Amino acid sequence: MTAVELPGQALSARDEGGAAVRLAVHDASRLEWSLSVPLPRKGPLTYALRVELRIPSNSFVRHAPWEQMQSFTRLDGAAMQLSGDAVSIDQLRRGALGMAAKLSRASEGFSRHCRLAGSLFAKAPHEELKEVLEIWLQAALRLTHETRATVTTVAADDEAEVRRERDLVDEYISVRLLEMLASAQRSLSALTESRSRHAARLARVGEEMEEVVASALAAELSYRKGRGFPCADPDSAHALENYLDRSSKLKKHFQEVLFLERESYQVADRAYHWVAGFFALIASTWAFMWQIALVDRATNAQTVSSGLVTFALLAGVVYASKDRLKEIGRNWMTRRVHRVWGAQRVTKYRAPAR
Repeated sequence: MTAVELPGQALSARDEGGAAVRLAVHDASRLEWSLSVPLPRKGPLTYALRVELRIPSNSFVRHAPWEQMQSFTRLDGAAMQLSGDAVSIDQLRRGALGMAAKLSRASEGFSRHCRLAGSLFAKAPHEELKEVLEIWLQAALRLTHETRATVTTVAADDEAEVRRERDLVDEYISVRLLEMLASAQRSLSALTESRSRHAARLARVGEEMEEVVASALAAELSYRKGRGFPCADPDSAHALENYLDRSSKLKKHFQEVLFLERESYQVADRAYHWVAGFFALIASTWAFMWQIALVDRATNAQTVSSGLVTFALLAGVVYASKDRLKEIGRNWMTRRVHRVWGAQRVTKYRAPAR
């Protein structure tokens, strides 16, 4: 059972798709659950999450499951927008990620219409299929041109790091556009090979759109050559490997801004130090009082030899009992603290400082 309590100001965001919970089996011994909550537009916003997992007794292994708990938090790039005055490195990265998310939606829309048109269950022909596919493709190309016009234009007061980041954004946009065009090409190939009852008409639409996609692809490859970006040559394994490696590094470079720095501590660990200090204080006080009493007794003793021996024996007993008192009290209280706060932890996430 998973419950998420949202404050009143987050109810509208929840209705729009926030606070979504996904539970899955990670492997044979671990469970994975993901939670998505909306971020406030301004000011703090408090969330309460309560998770209850019921595991059959025959598959339960006795151990401390909370010690193996791992948590990761990242922002959702789809919710980010590129502002016109984005001059910092992080703003440029977030804007590029927001643009990449829009390109992904355009690619998904293009593929979805191709898949629906070529479905065997489609009874009526899609008369406006070509127009719809052209809308998705032109939207992706227009988005690319607008983002480049906003991001790649170098301002007079830009620092060298910002100018370098603008070039990386331009290259990353090109990589994501090539991925979109490649996905569109695969969708059109599946459309032309469809066994639908409207296969003849779909084949004509697919061939016409393939020419449009090929033209856009040629224009983008020409742009990459003009900018000096690595290009994938199908006849060169080294060039293809270099392009794939470069694309992977670009994705990691920009998605780095989404991951938050994590600071976490278990409540029981901090309570343990307070408990240990409290019982050490009690044991030390007890030993100190007995030491004063023993010193007074040794001073008033008539026989020097017998008084020293008695004082030494009693002092050893006091110090030994002090250590035992401290250990017994600390262990007794630690078990009870672990029962109450053993599974509780406080975690803070912050945007990485760069």
